[in-house]
Amino acid sequence: MLLGVSLALFAATGFFEYSASELVILVAVLLFHEMGHYVGMRIFNYQDVRMFFIPFFGAAVAGRSTSVEGYKEAIVLFLGPLPGILVGLGIGIACFFYNSAILRSVAIMLLAVNGFNLLPFLPLDGGRLLDLILFSRQRHLEAVFRFVTGALLAMVGWLLGAWFLSIVGIFILLATRSTFRMSSLAQRLRGAVQSGTKMDLSARIPRELAVPLIERVREMFPHLVQPKSLANTVRQVWERMHTRPPGLAVSIVLLGVYGVSFLGTPLLGILFVFPIPSIATRTKPDGTTSRVLEMRSWGRLQATTELGADNQFNGRYVAYFVDTGKVAAEGSYVDGEPDGTWTYYTESGQFESQEVYHRGKLLEPTVAKP
Repeated sequence: MLLGVSLALFAATGFFEYSASELVILVAVLLFHEMGHYVGMRIFNYQDVRMFFIPFFGAAVAGRSTSVEGYKEAIVLFLGPLPGILVGLGIGIACFFYNSAILRSVAIMLLAVNGFNLLPFLPLDGGRLLDLILFSRQRHLEAVFRFVTGALLAMVGWLLGAWFLSIVGIFILLATRSTFRMSSLAQRLRGAVQSGTKMDLSARIPRELAVPLIERVREMFPHLVQPKSLANTVRQVWERMHTRPPGLAVSIVLLGVYGVSFLGTPLLGILFVFPIPSIATRTKPDGTTSRVLEMRSWGRLQATTELGADNQFNGRYVAYFVDTGKVAAEGSYVDGEPDGTWTYYTESGQFESQEVYHRGKLLEPTVAKP
């Protein structure tokens, strides 16, 4: 019910920002991303696992870990963005052999959403990974990291006009002091109990430990008068007392995977989205050959320009619509300068406008269709 209602609200708030097809693709990509987290939580026996959408922001999966081993949480975090990036890579490669505008949109959305989630900002997956692997080991570093990422997130949201991002950033800033105090208390109390690898964090706290822990939390957080808020804080302190970050070797591996994913995703986007140049040799109808500069995007021809002996543009130029393969513009170059009549077309193949050049100089104003 939570998933269905939140999905409806998310779709309603995104209806005016996206076309119907874009909204369907976005929802599918978010579901695929969160399903990775969901499966990971089920594998590692998380409790109270629930998936839901957040209007204006995205989607999330919440659950409570039962294990003190931090590497399991790291794997759960990775299972969100990594499958999406790999599937986006596979679909992007398929687009080089199969021309489909929908597949290109899916690949772009997969890479964009999952790459964004790897940014080193809380509460994104990338920020949570870095906090778990690096900063949670030292409470002062953790506080600085939370404060900096919260401030940056609020600033980015303000600059982009994304008010929800700004609210999340401000919330992280306000919660930094409370998080630091919980970490400090957990560090002081950590030696009072024995934390073993088999401990179930979801189990009840033994009464002989719970009573003094509650009193210590009340002393540090006197404003917590509601039983539910007090219990939630006690549980968080208890989990911080026992949860262990991944070991050194595992942390190095996890950081390596994160670095490759974080840096590789935008490189994939550049590879797929930006035109790639190549030189081809073509045979003309009269039997002569010419060298042509080809620009391809997603494996599809975007533009061709004939080259002279000095590698300057010299000859016919044709631009194409990537989705349809139809001619978008055609003209000619002489010694690297536009020359002659240049004609532009709509995606339906209809005449749109025309310009006349001589050695790069526009001779006649643009002639557009009525």
